[in-house]
Amino acid sequence: MANKDTRREIPAQDPFWEPYYERFLRDTNDPADAERRAAQAAARAAREARRALAEESRKARIIAEKAERVAELRHAMAMMFADPEFLADAQSIQLELDTLNGEALQDIIRRSFDYPKALVEKAEALARPE
Repeated sequence: MANKDTRREIPAQDPFWEPYYERFLRDTNDPADAERRAAQAAARAAREARRALAEESRKARIIAEKAERVAELRHAMAMMFADPEFLADAQSIQLELDTLNGEALQDIIRRSFDYPKALVEKAEALARPE
């Protein structure tokens, strides 16, 4: 009976008292408290799992949206470079156009940053202040 009265006196909902309350429950060795703590731990783990899953879902959605947007922009650029009116305007202002599709440009950029690991490590070592 004393445990139940004491538990009511400790405001468990207040974050300040939570560590003390948890210690109090550990010290009581009450099986019901152990079950409650196990249930709380399981609920915390489930919340963390849901949070992690939601974050991964959000990241996947962003990646899909970006890929979709890149495809739209590449298509728009291809349509613009095929437009006779655009080409006539470019020619009228003596603008030289060297068209390159998005995939080719992306490949050039990727290759320009594809250095051997040993070279990267050597450059990093040279860049470090001594």
